[in-house]
Amino acid sequence: MSEESGPASSGPVANARETADSEMALVDDGRVDPHRARAITELAVRIGALALSSGSSAARTETLVRRVVGAHGLPVQLDVTYSRIMLSYEPAALAAPITIIRSVLPDQTDYDRLQRVEGLVREIHRGEVDVETATARLNHIATAPFEHPRWFRLFAAGVLGAAIGLLIGGSLMDMLVSAISTMLVDETRQQLERWTMGSFFTTAVCAAIPTSLALLVLALQHWASPALPAMNPSLVIAAGMVSLLAGMGTVAAAGDAIDGSFLGAGARIVEVVVTTGGIVLGLVTTLWLGRSLGVTAQLEPGASQNPNHWIQLVCAGMVALAFGVRFMMRTRALVTTTGLGLLLWASYLAAHWITASHPARVAIAALVVGFTARIVVRWLHIPVLALTTTAVAPLMPGVMLYRGVFAITDEDPTTATWLLLSSTYVAVGLAAGTSFGAMLAALVLYRRREGGPAERYALVEQAHG
Repeated sequence: MSEESGPASSGPVANARETADSEMALVDDGRVDPHRARAITELAVRIGALALSSGSSAARTETLVRRVVGAHGLPVQLDVTYSRIMLSYEPAALAAPITIIRSVLPDQTDYDRLQRVEGLVREIHRGEVDVETATARLNHIATAPFEHPRWFRLFAAGVLGAAIGLLIGGSLMDMLVSAISTMLVDETRQQLERWTMGSFFTTAVCAAIPTSLALLVLALQHWASPALPAMNPSLVIAAGMVSLLAGMGTVAAAGDAIDGSFLGAGARIVEVVVTTGGIVLGLVTTLWLGRSLGVTAQLEPGASQNPNHWIQLVCAGMVALAFGVRFMMRTRALVTTTGLGLLLWASYLAAHWITASHPARVAIAALVVGFTARIVVRWLHIPVLALTTTAVAPLMPGVMLYRGVFAITDEDPTTATWLLLSSTYVAVGLAAGTSFGAMLAALVLYRRREGGPAERYALVEQAHG
């Protein structure tokens, strides 16, 4: 806008009016009648709500909703947060505006359902399905979720515990007890969720399980030490913390902040505080019991890893696979995330030649995984978020979080502060690395296809798949 146009026609208000007029000019009100516009906006919000409850990020959910309404030429005002979607459509003609606000309740993370929702959005965006067919398809996706058999999910939980136990230097007996611990935690968590117990108390009860099992191991070693092989009970607790997704909430919060969804990031931070509080309550209660029995010092966690790099690689792949099963991924996605888990750990080991900083090595490994995941989804059509979240699970700061909580119970505030801050650095490194890696891959793919620089919105959309 030129300076001669005067102050009355410049400034934020005039710019907003100009933007709104240009958006409304895109709509042909004779083609989109109010009833059809209502059906389109309802479909878009329902798709966003289902994607958000299945584990999608706020930024990715906004992209999906805009693709649906954009395929039908509807300019909308849209706001997506961690637990709410608000969409408003105002026709250019003097018709009543359409405003939809939907609260989204947290649900079991289901990346297979998210994959099917994104597949439906791609078909809508390409004009392959009409609104009625898309609504029927969405109803089927929402009411017929894919589920692994219960025994298979329980087995995957045991594999997770055993892999974590071996990864942090445990023996075969440590792996066995860790597997039992994670299976008990998984079954208890699902049962408490069916009883609709709050997440704080669910986490507290589940956090007490591996600690109680570790105390039981110590008692057995005391009474029958010659008959039992040597075990490290602290590894049992550490494996249990990983199975409680300790650290994953921090990664998700950092990811939302990096994507620009600050309200969602704030909500996730509150969730992290509540979840960590539950873990602290469960741990402190049982560790206090151990202290009264004089065995707490034997539960002090270490920071060791299995010295064999090949074993580390196998364990990392098994951890990623187990998390994929937990998050309802199908066979093709499970194979892919296992491969990315191996790539993550190989990159983490290779980064040792660049830097000795653990958070920096984690960020480098996450960048490699984010870049690779964004490349392979072109052919596999799996959500990038699903692959990166499960693939980086071996480097989640769950063990570090447990060490920090133990330092709190041991009245060592200096060590506790350092460990808790370090776990935050690791979580930010994972989120920043995967996001930046996906963005770089999107830039490469866009330049190869278009031969020129990409605009910011196109790159963000590309980075999220």
